[in-house]
Parts: sequence; C-alpha cells; structure tokens
Amino acid sequence: GRIAAHLHDPAQKIVFAFTQTGEKKGKKMNIVYSAVLASAFIALPAKAENLWNEWYLVSKNGSGISYFEEVAEGRPKEREISITQRWVEKIGERSELYIGSVAGEARLAPVAFFVERKGNKPYKIDGRAKKKKLDITFKPAFPGSTKSSESIELDSETYFSNFIPLLISRRITGGKKTFSFQAVVEDAGDMNVELKSGRVEITATEKKIGSEICRKAMVNIGGPSQEWWITKKGKVCLVDFPDSGTKLELTTEKEAKKALGEGI
Repeated sequence: GRIAAHLHDPAQKIVFAFTQTGEKKGKKMNIVYSAVLASAFIALPAKAENLWNEWYLVSKNGSGISYFEEVAEGRPKEREISITQRWVEKIGERSELYIGSVAGEARLAPVAFFVERKGNKPYKIDGRAKKKKLDITFKPAFPGSTKSSESIELDSETYFSNFIPLLISRRITGGKKTFSFQAVVEDAGDMNVELKSGRVEITATEKKIGSEICRKAMVNIGGPSQEWWITKKGKVCLVDFPDSGTKLELTTEKEAKKALGEGI
C-alpha cells in the first residue's frame, strides 16, 4: 500500500500509497484484491469504474529493489474511490505486500484500509474510520506475537497516503499551489501505521513522461523534499528521492519483473 502520499520506498521505510484494478489481466488480480478488501470488511461495489491500472518500479542507485501493480477504481453507488497495490520486494529475501485503501470521492476522507504482508514476519492490519477516528487493529501472524489496536484522530486535512497524488491533482485543477496535510501511512514497515505531516508546493513545470503529461510538485513528508510528477487524473508518473538515489517510475509489467530477475 503506498501511492499518492503513500509512496512505499522500502529502502527508507517511506510509504507512498497507490491502488490499482485489473481489467484484462483482470481475473487473477481482481480475485486477490477482492479477498484483501473483503478481509477488511469493506463492502465491494456491484460495478466499479476503472480509473487506472499501472505498474511501477522502485530502484535505488539504478538497481531495482521492488515493484508494484496499482489499481484505482471509482465506486459511483457508494461515492467512494479505492486504491489497491500489490508489492513485491527483494531487499534480502523476497516478500509480498498488499494494501487496499478506500476514501470518499468528494473530499477523499478516509473510509477504511487493509494491509497484508507475506514472507518473513507476516502480519495484517485493518482500519475503519468512524466518528472522526480511525480505529486500527494489528494482527501479527508469527510465533510469540499478540493482537493489538490503536486509534488516530482524523480532521478535514487527514488523508490516506495512497490518496496524496490524487489530492495534489485536484489542487492543480483548482489552482491552489501550496498546501499542508496529514498523511496516514498505511504500512510504515514492521507492522506500523504512522501519521505524518506533509507539505506540497505545486510548480508550473510540466513534461511528458511516456504517454502522460505530468505536473511537477515538491512534496515533503517528514523528511527531505521529494520530486513528484503527477497527471491531472492523479496518477503518479515519477517520484524522485534525490538524497537517497531512490526513484519510483511508471513502467510495464514486463520491465518491472525483469528488473527484479523475474519472468512473466
């Protein structure tokens, strides 16, 4: 889980959240995502609108360290948007991470999220927003672990990190160039959820990345500034972490898997 404000940079435990939905390759991916969201007790819509379905590669100093598929869907009946991500990480041993986040369509207010990590020290996290609070349950699945819970207070400027790119895209259209926010990082590593303060400065710079026209925004989320390139729809094209040599780039399934030595 990690695209809009939720970029997951495994090297730095930075999370940038995104979601995806499968169409063509649809059945297998949708089954996985449906299982993830159902586990979080999020009602699945009868008919969803596909917003985008993309693949991303995360590299450090030119070497691939992880990739993810992101699916974003609109839920007209519920007036919600869902973003799901399936991450594959190869830092040491291979691990997989699933993140599903749901927000209200109008203001992107948090509704619910679910995280499942497979591999070394597996765990699940789920959270539901109710009465201006996000109630979170942590469910470790390794020996000697115990279930726990916590709550985070929500205000009108608090969003799931996966929705930060979409939030930025809306401010591009609205003309607001600088703004602050609070980001709930759905998976901050080691079975943690974090609330981070962020600030965005939207620039006037645009460039074409692949087939997409993207706008540049400088984003700070509790650390050095990051350079984000985002479409008007809210899709991320590129995120650059200049201080660490880490990049998140829009790519294809074939190239993402190839960078980590996997075939398709």
